[in-house]
Amino acid sequence: MKSLVRQAFHQEIPSWIQEVPTVEDNWSPCLQTLEGHTACVTSVAFSADRKHIASGSKDNTIKIWDVITGVCLQTMEGHTDWVTSVIFLPNDKKVVSGSVDETIKIWNATTGNCDESLEGHTGAVQSVAVLSYSQIVSVSHDQTIKVWDILTSACIMTFRGHDEYITSVATFANVNIATGSGDATIKIWDSSTGACVQTLKGHIAWICSVAFLNSQQIISGSDDETIKVWDIATGECVQTLRGHTDSIWSLAVVAPGQVASGSDGMIKIWDIATGACIQTLKGHTDYIKSIATMSPDGIVSGSHDGTIKIWDLAIGPSERSSDSHSRLVQSTALSLDGRQVASGLTDDRIKVWDLETGTCVQTLQGHSDFVTSIIFLKNGQIASASWDGMVKVWHVDTGACVQTLKASNAVYSIASSAHSKYIALGLKKKVEIWNVTKGKCIWVLDDTGFVNSLAFSMDAQQLVLGSSTLENTGKITIWNIATETCTRTLEGHDSEILAVAFSSNGRYVASASADSTVKVWDVAEEACLQTLVGMVHRLSFDPRANHIIYSDIGIIDLDLDLDPRSVATELGDEPLLRRHVATRGYGIDKGHEWITKDGRPLLWLPVEYRSYTSVIVESSIVFCKSGHLLKMKFLDPEPDTQLP
Repeated sequence: MKSLVRQAFHQEIPSWIQEVPTVEDNWSPCLQTLEGHTACVTSVAFSADRKHIASGSKDNTIKIWDVITGVCLQTMEGHTDWVTSVIFLPNDKKVVSGSVDETIKIWNATTGNCDESLEGHTGAVQSVAVLSYSQIVSVSHDQTIKVWDILTSACIMTFRGHDEYITSVATFANVNIATGSGDATIKIWDSSTGACVQTLKGHIAWICSVAFLNSQQIISGSDDETIKVWDIATGECVQTLRGHTDSIWSLAVVAPGQVASGSDGMIKIWDIATGACIQTLKGHTDYIKSIATMSPDGIVSGSHDGTIKIWDLAIGPSERSSDSHSRLVQSTALSLDGRQVASGLTDDRIKVWDLETGTCVQTLQGHSDFVTSIIFLKNGQIASASWDGMVKVWHVDTGACVQTLKASNAVYSIASSAHSKYIALGLKKKVEIWNVTKGKCIWVLDDTGFVNSLAFSMDAQQLVLGSSTLENTGKITIWNIATETCTRTLEGHDSEILAVAFSSNGRYVASASADSTVKVWDVAEEACLQTLVGMVHRLSFDPRANHIIYSDIGIIDLDLDLDPRSVATELGDEPLLRRHVATRGYGIDKGHEWITKDGRPLLWLPVEYRSYTSVIVESSIVFCKSGHLLKMKFLDPEPDTQLP
């Protein structure tokens, strides 16, 4: 036990926690994680005195945070659409925000009141920046740059010149303005005249972010996954930085000659002179939308994962196990004997973990794009589906790919029949059924919509599909494999279907949807027996008991002694029986913030231990985040244990 903190509090660990996850050997450079927004964090900014952080979000709000305590001091509401950009004015008394609602608002940072709303853009305001003590500049999807006098609230100048929407803006020394656009160019403007003094061309996709390095150089990030350093005078690209695997959403100068970039869940620190990445920070679980600099060794980041993180660059990255993934975990699967877990990721690898020891026993490589879905087959082999349009069958012991099935396009979901003879693949608008033994596609279902989930009946005679319609509602269809016909259509969900499952007797289908409901259907009657309110991402019936469903939030006991005709409302479109999901056993709540027992919060999970993919094996919970297998095992709490 290397952790001094764990040693100090070892006696405080409840006796019913039988196994705890491993602890990092070194401190993480992430000093603090701020939570409170209910959607993607789009923008972050430091106050001039570095005591406060402002954040904007897709939840339409701006929040002010105390840097030291992490407490949210103020929440500003007033925008009618998501906030794209926030800045502090130089005196720190005001905060400026831009929004998709086409307005710019000026807020009192102390009271949270909106002092002024600036209108004039005819498209979403994408970015705002301070030009001088009394002026700000904004850019918009309407292809204009506007300079505003914040004392009079008047627009004093409008620039035009880009051929597409404008995404980002930066200023330097109250004189120069730089803008990035969907036309893949960066333009430098003279703020006093509105004249474009330079156009920088070289990116092959739209510009996501721009920042001035100094009076001679500017840096840009693009959807082409590169960062370019430009000489303003000559208009030439003097350096191209590569290393991210997605759009460069944010850039910030952290020190002379050093820049931070945010992209694919990671922040990279670059040495501009050499073009080398000198540090990589991992911790966010989704795209980095914004970065702001606090000091030469301190930055703050806002992410699509809804969190804000404060980083100490002097600590350096924590040393991760070489067995970990380098990117986000996309899918997990449990072996049929419950001894192994496989995790697939956006770095196109699959890792197989021993549940008892928590060690990686095999790394499977061969896909050329990220892995979307994994299943264990009856013979112990693994089948993996990928955006590269390939399904690969792997021998776990040797790590060898023993079979490759080439689908017609990217594969999003995969299911196997009970005997593993057939595999069904969910594609963007169709489903393919393959005979694994022969390696041949034997049936194609067209015009199915986007298929998120699919499952065979136990006898492999039927296939259930969970798909999304053009209206973004969920539709469930049941197909007879022998006749290749759709025999049932089950409708009632208000959003996409996340998971479907057949009961072992084939009589019932369970479906989980993004509308936060689980529905249980009588197949023969095409009727919904029960609607359970709760967010579930994974579910399966107990093969021995049709009234038991295993899910990521716990075990669900069903009341199936119902005549479906007796539970219909007068309108006939909703079952009378609608209740919140009641679970038993261990699970994880819908926010991934708590481990639950019998549906009640049991153990709070710090942000760095949260996961979007988890596997529950009796009293053990295994969850993966950024490639780490984290396992916790519990004994049943004593009867007198006080749960939260």
